Amino acid sequence: MKSSLLRGLLLRLAIPGVLTILLLITSVFGFFIPLLEDSLLQGRKETARELTGTVQTLLQSYADQVPQQATLEEAQSMAISHIQHLRYGPEGKDYFWINDMHPTMIMHPYRLELNGTDLTDFKDEKGKRPFVEFVKAVSDDGAGFVGYSWWWQDSERVEEKLSFVQGFEPWGWVVGTGLYLDDVRAEIALLKNRMVMASSILLLLIGLLVLFMSRQHFLAEKNRTIAENILRQSEQKFRGIFNSANHLAAILDTDGVLLEANETALAIIRRSREDVVGKKFEDNPWWHGDDNARALIRKALNESLEGVVSVEEIQYKLAGHTPKTMILTVGPIFDEKGVVVRLLAEGLDITERRLLEEKLRQSQKMESLGQLAGGIAHDFNNLLGAILGNASLLMDSDKLDGEDLESLEQIIVASNRSADLTRQLLSFSRKGKLRHSVLDLHVILEEVATLLTRSIDRRISISLELDAERPFVDGDPSMLHNALLNLGVNARDAMSKLPAEVGLNDQLTLSTTEVFLDTRSASLRSEQLLPGWYVQIEVSDTGCGIEPKIMDRIFEPFFTTKPEGKGTGLGLAGVYGCIKSHKGSLTVKSKPNTGTSFTILLPRSQDTAKPPSTEGAPVVGQGGKILFVDDDEILRQTMSRTLDRLGYESVTCSDGLEAVEYYGENLAEIDLIILDLIMARMGGEEAFYRLMQINPEAKILISSGFARNHLVEELIKEGACGFLGKPFNMHELAKALAANITV
Repeated sequence: MKSSLLRGLLLRLAIPGVLTILLLITSVFGFFIPLLEDSLLQGRKETARELTGTVQTLLQSYADQVPQQATLEEAQSMAISHIQHLRYGPEGKDYFWINDMHPTMIMHPYRLELNGTDLTDFKDEKGKRPFVEFVKAVSDDGAGFVGYSWWWQDSERVEEKLSFVQGFEPWGWVVGTGLYLDDVRAEIALLKNRMVMASSILLLLIGLLVLFMSRQHFLAEKNRTIAENILRQSEQKFRGIFNSANHLAAILDTDGVLLEANETALAIIRRSREDVVGKKFEDNPWWHGDDNARALIRKALNESLEGVVSVEEIQYKLAGHTPKTMILTVGPIFDEKGVVVRLLAEGLDITERRLLEEKLRQSQKMESLGQLAGGIAHDFNNLLGAILGNASLLMDSDKLDGEDLESLEQIIVASNRSADLTRQLLSFSRKGKLRHSVLDLHVILEEVATLLTRSIDRRISISLELDAERPFVDGDPSMLHNALLNLGVNARDAMSKLPAEVGLNDQLTLSTTEVFLDTRSASLRSEQLLPGWYVQIEVSDTGCGIEPKIMDRIFEPFFTTKPEGKGTGLGLAGVYGCIKSHKGSLTVKSKPNTGTSFTILLPRSQDTAKPPSTEGAPVVGQGGKILFVDDDEILRQTMSRTLDRLGYESVTCSDGLEAVEYYGENLAEIDLIILDLIMARMGGEEAFYRLMQINPEAKILISSGFARNHLVEELIKEGACGFLGKPFNMHELAKALAANITV
């Protein structure tokens, strides 16, 4: 009975057990494993499709930068560099490649020998042309899967592979990534082995069926976890790409609501993701309630919803910050049906670029004005030369009485001041002539204060705060004196514009101190100063100030806000030119009705200023014949009389060609040639070399209204005996002649 019961029990257990096992085995090997294999394969294919889509988004972001932020070649190069380093998969060796529609390999991260190669005839070991198939799939459907044989990652083993390719139409590229079928088979084989083992155990121990089912559940959960990890890795890859952008990037829904913002965008406003996500993009802190910026954003969003990329330049201001400029690009993201489902917004800060462009425009404008000022000053120097020359000749006359001599002295003083003005204009154009000596700026400022005291309203007090311990600079005393006096006079005029009751406590302050500029602080200045010690001069007033709208023009020659007949517009231009020619910097701060402060930095000299020397009487020559070459007729006549007065015989020519012809016929008679550089027909440079060909021992003194520049230095190296800057007085001329003529 026990045997029967046992037999019945075994039958009851065995039959259901066997049937259960048979059903399980049939289900597992006939249905579940093939279904799982197909599911895994489809999952891997979908992963390849999604990752390729992510790369497409990345490529589009670079393509959108053309041509605003980068050229096509630059954008493609950055995109290739980014994509070739992308890896995914459990071992981190799955990758992307790019070829074009020819097909030619553009980028392969492992098979570098294929880059740049025409792959039309490339065949795998079965004779299939995979790259031709890639191009066909993209041409027919825009994307697709292609099976072929390929090397196993970076080894020489060849395996079957299934790859997904998708075309990137803007650049004519084919982007692909794939999976090895052996990977899927290996996973299926692993599952088969485990199920066979579990089934074998069930044949022996039917009671472990529940445990087996639990194990199957565990395996299913494990597979789901693996799939979720793959998806999570894909999302992390996308987020890494998204956050690595060094500009604002945001994803919006079609209503303009912010769905995601990258780390750079959040860092700009110092907010967390939770503070901005879920709000309208235009209402977020980037725009700080700026109605104009918000209107431009709405315009860009509306255009993007129509399927076009919108680009707007936005002036925006964050709380507590100065206004900035951003190029905002908003583009559509389409689904597979071509419907706009998301919007991608990118913002690039171009504030520094706009500032540099403005500085360049200002520099070009000042350069053009400098050329104009230089030309005017050069021609005026010739006229001043004639005036000074004739006045000096008259001063030596015995026929003039005291009143006439006084008038002549005033003419000479006025001419010298005019010469100083032209030198300031020439220095503005960087063609000026500087008389270098070591100066004590405190002495100059005290002289300026004394002169201003005589002409300033008594309600205005002048204060000297001379704190520099070594106020010594290397420069031109007359130019610096005039520059500082101009600033003082402008300050006086600015304070005189205020009503009497307002200006009762007006103050003009002239101060000095010393500052040291290290390499970094010197490089930050637009004047590109050299590192070292500087004497800082500040001329400040409590006057009416300068309107912001004209601040950029105050240093332009001939620009003035004074009434007609009250100003030439050359004062501040001369100051600017003077400071530039002394390798210094000039800055200004001003607000309407609160005063103005001009700050000057001049390189401090290592030497100490010496008392000024006085000029003696003109040196009378010992005879000799001078050839004077200049295109100004009045100056030629004046020079002829001046040379005669100094004891020299003279002959004049109106241009270089005439001088070359005359010298070729009379070189034995000529002891020295004074040669102007700028003349019609033949200029001084060409004439110099022609004259030296005639006589390599010729003594030629170069004369010009411009500075002793590189051309003059070159001519002196080639044999010129010196330089005589216009306008020159009789004493300067006599010294130059006596130094070069021995009879």
